[in-house]
Amino acid sequence: MIHGYCGEFRVETMESQAPGQTQWSSTVFMYHRDHPSPIATIEGAGQGEYRGDAREQALRVGSCLAEFLDPKEYRP
Repeated sequence: MIHGYCGEFRVETMESQAPGQTQWSSTVFMYHRDHPSPIATIEGAGQGEYRGDAREQALRVGSCLAEFLDPKEYRP
């Protein structure tokens, strides 16, 4: 798992590979700093032959999502 910060949001990724498959898939978990649980999940946000490629794609997708979210909507 790896994460990155986009303002008040944190993007985490989790990579997985199905048994017998060569492709890696990455899921994005989007958090707001004031919430302990993810506010959004994007399965299949990244895919690639290498784990790092899937992770990089997923981080970009998560970063793009963060640009469209209004942090005020998630503050207490």
